[in-house]
Amino acid sequence: MVDVVTDLVKVLPTLNKFHLFSDNAGCYKSSTTLTQLHSGLGNLLDTYNFSEAQNGKGPCDRKASHIKSSIKRYVNEGNDVITAQQMKQAIDQNQQGKYKVKVVNAVTNLDSGANIIKSNIPEITSLHNFKFTEDALVVWKAYNIGEGKTILWTQLKSNSNKELSVVLDWRDVALTRFQEDENESTDMNTQIKKRAIFMCPVEGCVREFSTNSNLDNHLLLGNCDYKLEKQCLTDLAITIYSKKINDGFPSSTSGQHGQRSECGNNISTEGDYINPMGWALKGKRKKTVFSTAQKQYMKEQFDIGKRTGKKVDPFFAAEEMRKLSQFDKKTFLSGQQIASYFSRLAQLDRKADPGDIIAAKEEDQKTLLKKEIMDKLNK
Repeated sequence: MVDVVTDLVKVLPTLNKFHLFSDNAGCYKSSTTLTQLHSGLGNLLDTYNFSEAQNGKGPCDRKASHIKSSIKRYVNEGNDVITAQQMKQAIDQNQQGKYKVKVVNAVTNLDSGANIIKSNIPEITSLHNFKFTEDALVVWKAYNIGEGKTILWTQLKSNSNKELSVVLDWRDVALTRFQEDENESTDMNTQIKKRAIFMCPVEGCVREFSTNSNLDNHLLLGNCDYKLEKQCLTDLAITIYSKKINDGFPSSTSGQHGQRSECGNNISTEGDYINPMGWALKGKRKKTVFSTAQKQYMKEQFDIGKRTGKKVDPFFAAEEMRKLSQFDKKTFLSGQQIASYFSRLAQLDRKADPGDIIAAKEEDQKTLLKKEIMDKLNK
């Protein structure tokens, strides 16, 4: 990433700030990567934001899939792709120069004499937003919620003896491409201006007019045409969900400051809900320790399935548990908890030594024989 940003600054010198966005891949979201970006880019890098889990796919991922398909097709034709130069040949042959590729090799600098120093950012997996300042790194779990946690760069010392050796550069070809794109966009803007010169100044109106008199008549009549902004499916789902939440929990103007609502939120004098900072963050799951009575009940239900050959449904066992007097509301277990305990018991049975099972059966037979002898003597 340092090499990419450096090349972009050389091609477009007017760039002075960069904001990086990435998914939650571990190779990007690491303390070493963040410290190396700061040492390599300095004040050029402003923020680095990571998306939530299972999100973050974008146009670059689609382009990468096209490139991977080109390389796979090149290999299926009987060619080898084991070096960076061969990969570039595979891309150029199938894409016909559509994608500009720079070929570099990672070289270890043995003359640097620097020892590799690694440092870790605490709980980095739960952090999503990083702001780079001159003296420190400011981190957030959720974007711009709170002041953030400040970590001094002196606490994140890291270095590397890896350097990039450029085999084939792309900047000369890419610069021509940027100029062509700029000329194309200029021509397109000129055509748009010739087609429609006067646009309605009302926000949201999409009407366009070729003469000023037509625009004046439109403003006098006020017949504006409004077009909704196109939203992606994710944004549309968020908007609909927010609307349903607001409809389900309407604000109340009769609430007093500090009053608690039915859902546990504070209500101000204006009727707005006031939640404590960090209420939407993902909390740590509390570890539940089963009592002896709970373990004994689940073991009995598990043994019923072993004896009869018909496993007891964990959710049925949870319902039956609520009918027993020895348990109360605090000690009731859910079907998922019982199912998890059943799986642990089954795993222990699979790991049991066959010799132990045979010894247990012999012990049971001895106990039964002893009981039969005692019954006969008592008679």
